[in-house]
Amino acid sequence: MIGKTVAQYKILEILGKGGMGQVYKAHDTQLDRTVVLKLLSSDLLTNDTARKRFAREARLASVLDHPNICMIYEIQEKDSQFFIVMQYVEGQTLKQTINNQPLANNTLISIALQVADALSSAICWNSSPRHQAPKYNDYSSWSGKSVRFWLSKKYL
Repeated sequence: MIGKTVAQYKILEILGKGGMGQVYKAHDTQLDRTVVLKLLSSDLLTNDTARKRFAREARLASVLDHPNICMIYEIQEKDSQFFIVMQYVEGQTLKQTINNQPLANNTLISIALQVADALSSAICWNSSPRHQAPKYNDYSSWSGKSVRFWLSKKYL
């Protein structure tokens, strides 16, 4: 997929893989900005339940407006791909930040407060998180953004 274009998004690099699909860093050629594309896995494209869950996740996450939660720009189906377009945040992931080493207490408290605040905001929107994955949470300049905010099965 690297170098290919889906809709107006040129795929630059892979950021991760999961059960529902792949996550890529991409360039929006129309708005000249870097974004994240979360593509539904090709083997799930014909799975109606997976497609509905994927779309519902995007819709629910798109209403969350919080400085520590990545913005969802759109969900789209084009060029035989079903994908979510979201905000790209430059920086290290929480997993990279921790790197199997203890964090200073003030850093740990700062991160915990930011995550708790984001989770609280999501819960207020009835979008309680199922889990947070440290490898997908970006903590650039110690201002964390959750880029993988899975929603509770209760709402999916």
